[in-house]
Amino acid sequence: MRYLELGTDASALLVGMLLDKPDRFQDVTLTHDMIFGVDLKDAFKSIVSLNARNMTADSMGVLDDMVLQGLNVSFAWLADLELKASRSSLMGKVKPLESDIRRAHSCKVANEVIGSLTEAVGRADVEAIQGCVEPLMNMNVERKCYDFSFSEMFADTLADAAEGLDGAKDRGKISTGIADIDAQIGGFHNGDLIILAARPAMGKTACMINMALGAGEGKKVGIMSGEQPKAQIGYRMFSTTSGVEIGNIRKGMSDREYESMSAASEILQGNGGRIYEKPAPTITDICNKAREWKHKYDIDGLYIDYLQRIKSVNTNAPRHEQVGEIAMTLKELARTLDIPIIALAQVNRSVESRPEKRPGTGDIKDSGTIEQEADQILTIYRDEVYFDDTQDKGLAEIDVKKNRHGATGVIRLEWIARCLKFKGLQENWSPFHQIPDQDQDEPQDDWRDGDALWGSR
Repeated sequence: MRYLELGTDASALLVGMLLDKPDRFQDVTLTHDMIFGVDLKDAFKSIVSLNARNMTADSMGVLDDMVLQGLNVSFAWLADLELKASRSSLMGKVKPLESDIRRAHSCKVANEVIGSLTEAVGRADVEAIQGCVEPLMNMNVERKCYDFSFSEMFADTLADAAEGLDGAKDRGKISTGIADIDAQIGGFHNGDLIILAARPAMGKTACMINMALGAGEGKKVGIMSGEQPKAQIGYRMFSTTSGVEIGNIRKGMSDREYESMSAASEILQGNGGRIYEKPAPTITDICNKAREWKHKYDIDGLYIDYLQRIKSVNTNAPRHEQVGEIAMTLKELARTLDIPIIALAQVNRSVESRPEKRPGTGDIKDSGTIEQEADQILTIYRDEVYFDDTQDKGLAEIDVKKNRHGATGVIRLEWIARCLKFKGLQENWSPFHQIPDQDQDEPQDDWRDGDALWGSR
């Protein structure tokens, strides 16, 4: 097949060029699984390994490394690769060779999918047919190697930690949108599944929108809204960004409020995010759309409202097993796409019948596997939802119940109901729209009492 010849020739030239000019490795973005030919793949893996250890990856270095691994290789073969590469018109040009290898690899994957698809059609296996879509969607997303030596792992870990010195690192994570939460958990990290759980009326969707809007400058996010249409999400985003009361956006705004909305619109229009509003989507819908967004728009994070509303492929299984399968699939998706996935989750009604109404991880509806798969679990609680005479009116608690990256604990935030805004108690936030006839330096409890929007989610 033509793609095999193209891939093998380009792989040989790339390996030969790297042996002759080891410094060009810094421009290489391929992983060893994309290299054609078993021997060439082994040589490329050796080059990657030597570079990770800051060792010279020339012909002699690669020969010694491959021999130590027990691989059958000769210096003459490596020298021949180097010689042919030096005589090629593509010598020193990494990108054209990588382009040829990627094209050939895509053809190889497509050919394998065609075979699998033909078999699935013959069996009338609809689930297998849907599964054939995944490798095609991953062709331009998944460029990761999963096989590393300990020395490579430690070298990568040190390099990763060095980038985080003095708080300079933002690659590999996005902000939670709320400074107080970032200070506690360090933002949302790539590959993580984060669960944000609460009872209805606590502000799950509002909190998710705050987080999506505050992901960070230049960050592109996707929102999967299985519960609310895009217009309702849009109203919420406008209110949170502008400070205009959400009720006024729908029933009529003053000229001043409209100006605030217009200013917010300029920010929101340039956000670069995506929204998918299919009611009660299947987990296959979620995965396919997420891969599409990653491929086409390179999204940095995915927000899902909400987990229990997603339909499982295996509809005959008990619901808790279906939700467990969905949680596992979302965790795998987060790792495959190398982005954080933040999924909202419902909390069981039973918390309302007990004196202590703050939810725990075991209160998450159909929780079992969710607790196991999640890297972080955050719950939301607002005392005023249950107790009218509470001293904590206008306050919300974000309780970090599980955190694989560090500390747990409660973070207290201000909840500004009229514009569905969560903010840190020390955060200096000034919405475009200032509340009329109100001194902004005075406590704002006077307008909160009896506000019709206190029950907003």
